Amino acid sequence: MDFIRAEVVDSAVSGRNCYVRWVMDVRFKGAKEPVRTVGMTLLRFDSEGRVVMHQDFWDSSAGFYEHLPVLGGVIRWIKSKI
Repeated sequence: MDFIRAEVVDSAVSGRNCYVRWVMDVRFKGAKEPVRTVGMTLLRFDSEGRVVMHQDFWDSSAGFYEHLPVLGGVIRWIKSKI
């Protein structure tokens, strides 16, 4: 990777859960334009405020794997068949 940037767009709290919506831009070496991925992270805290769970939700194929050499072509071909 040549460049990576993440920006928190929004967040919400429900009990001990915190939901964070984010946008990440990544530019791979040799690429002209960055790839944008939108995702959400769930953080769960214990009674002492420590993170006890972290889970990310995002489309890794469109946001990352489709842009890798060889593997990207395979993923795009599979998606075209669906």
